[in-house]
Amino acid sequence: MVKDQAIAGSASSQVKLGRGFEFDGIASVIDSINYVIPSAENGEGNSDVKGNEVQLSQCGVEVMTLLLRKFMNGSYEDNLTFKVPSVMYIKRVYSFS
Repeated sequence: MVKDQAIAGSASSQVKLGRGFEFDGIASVIDSINYVIPSAENGEGNSDVKGNEVQLSQCGVEVMTLLLRKFMNGSYEDNLTFKVPSVMYIKRVYSFS
């Protein structure tokens, strides 16, 4: 369901002027993530984590990757303008999972 909403939410990318706006929003979310891997000893989160740090769930990883792959593959009018930055962000998003 979340993936369906993400695909529908990418309608702004259908318009050439909206693509940069949407890509910048995705990049901003990814850049703001301060992901913390749970400690192996206790299975809980790192005790140094502050409550205001943003984390990305597995579902979030899937949605962000789905949207970035559309930019990477030129799904919008075969526009490959965002191909290189998309690959960089996809690598970063995969590091969160």
